[in-house]
Amino acid sequence: MNAAIAKQLYIAITTDCGCFVYNNTTPETHRIAAELMTYGDFWQQVNRNCFQTVSLKTIRLQNRLLESMEFYDDGHLAIGAISQKDMDELQASQGDSEELAAWAKKIQGVNVSATLRQLDERVWKVSLRTDGSLNATKACGILGGGGHAAAAGATMRDVDEAEARPPGCWRPSAPYSRRDEMPDGIIIVDKPQDWTSMDVCAKLRRVMGERRIGHAGTLDPMATGVLPVFVGRATRAVEFAERGEKEYIATLRLGVVTDTQDVTGTVLEEHSAQVSRAELEAVLPRFTGEIQQIPPMYSALKQNGKKLYELARQGKTVERKPRNITISGLEVLEQQSGREFLLRVRCSKGTYVRTLCHDIGQALGCGGTMFSLRRTMAAGFDLGQAVTMDEILSAENAPALLRSVDSYFGDYPAVSISGEAERRCRNGNQFSSKGENGRFRVYGESGEFLMLGERKNGVMSTVKSFFAPPEQK
Repeated sequence: MNAAIAKQLYIAITTDCGCFVYNNTTPETHRIAAELMTYGDFWQQVNRNCFQTVSLKTIRLQNRLLESMEFYDDGHLAIGAISQKDMDELQASQGDSEELAAWAKKIQGVNVSATLRQLDERVWKVSLRTDGSLNATKACGILGGGGHAAAAGATMRDVDEAEARPPGCWRPSAPYSRRDEMPDGIIIVDKPQDWTSMDVCAKLRRVMGERRIGHAGTLDPMATGVLPVFVGRATRAVEFAERGEKEYIATLRLGVVTDTQDVTGTVLEEHSAQVSRAELEAVLPRFTGEIQQIPPMYSALKQNGKKLYELARQGKTVERKPRNITISGLEVLEQQSGREFLLRVRCSKGTYVRTLCHDIGQALGCGGTMFSLRRTMAAGFDLGQAVTMDEILSAENAPALLRSVDSYFGDYPAVSISGEAERRCRNGNQFSSKGENGRFRVYGESGEFLMLGERKNGVMSTVKSFFAPPEQK
């Protein structure tokens, strides 16, 4: 050991523990630091440079952050944002802004501070600091980040400045320190065009404050319409919802063939298309009932570990095995022009409507592609039950838009249990239940939806449980 090594070790220890004020400081920390200090008087300069001196640009950034800051829960929660415009105006570097999160936490009365710093046009870094009243790791985990209980961070993508600025996507719907229950339920989203299904889920994670979010059936970015999204413990129902039939309204454009089988792709062929409604309707029976469909190259299906669309973008085409699908309904709603027709399609999981449009065009001898697509029903939910993203983002209390997960199983009769039967149910055990065989919605004595159960020969067993674990109640 020498003075140079001791200095570097001392810097590492003091910056990690915040000059001995962070919660990770222990008597052993002080003992080791004291021993390192015996190797020279460098520690005074380190403490002054690291903890007592700040640049003028940093002070100006602190002032800009304070101007943006809003306070919640009687001043215990502070949220502020620094945009790229702020950084440019003050000619500040990312280094000048590194300690802003810790500085905001020093404001008297603040137990939790959230600092948002813009990294790129639609990319923001979130830094969370807490005194222990909120687990920072869990909070940032909602956004895919991490850290430790008192200090954590995450990166938010595809967020504009208006959303990041308080009171935007970080506005709390309830006081942070008294949020006893995380949201659970189903929300039917009318997906807007140019959003991916995962874009919707990512946005809802921030709005709902819940990491566990999944959807029941992907919609391509160009498509709009019904996207059932399951939140919290309700995600356990996704496996049931995604199996169900779906209904679409699609516009078929004849005379055009593209590589993606819709109008977003590159045109490969163009032909004259003089097809009457009667001629189109004459070929539709070939595509109804149980049929086989070859999935498109531009799809997320994998072959040998590679997604097909990744291969397609490299100019590669590989053989795809036909898949069994069922089209239970296929009709022409109207002829919109000489070569465009509006179709209603009711189909099983795994059906590519754009491939159906392509195949119908091939059957007519002129080629075809999908011009537009709107899903009108999925998992038993229709457009009449859907809410737009604008409605969700502007809602004062977005979780209030959730419908209970047991509403999805409304076709099954209800059974209420209590006592020993409820205890066994909550422990995942079978229990005696008299009545007809079949599946049932099972409720506890308090009315809580416990599970989807199946009764067979007087014994009820769990198909899927939905009750909250004891530590979440």
